[in-house]
Amino acid sequence: MDAAKLKSYAGAFLVGGGIGVSGQAIMELYLYMEVPYARLIMVFTLASCGALLHNLGIYGKLSALAGVGADVPLCGLAAGIAGLVHGARSNGAGPGKALLAGFVPPALVLGSGALLALILALVKTFMIK
Repeated sequence: MDAAKLKSYAGAFLVGGGIGVSGQAIMELYLYMEVPYARLIMVFTLASCGALLHNLGIYGKLSALAGVGADVPLCGLAAGIAGLVHGARSNGAGPGKALLAGFVPPALVLGSGALLALILALVKTFMIK
């Protein structure tokens, strides 16, 4: 294995693992503090951190270093949405159009995945015995 691939794998593992450990630590803190809906609030916290780090210019550097290790977790999705909204605003779109530009592409991807999962579940339930 060449050094570039090894560096890429190590970056993805370390950054993705760091995000996972951070999320777990945040959730444990919320559970320790007996915060209601701690798991849901942890997800919101990770998404908010991803958007904030994108706006500070940090998440793009993490993504360049770690690739999918930074892009796949929820904070990567939030950073991507923030990037789409920021890009639309930079191109002169109003707030409403910028929000649409940020939420329509992820909604299409997630909606397509949910629809495919539903179809496959129905096929398995009714056709495969």
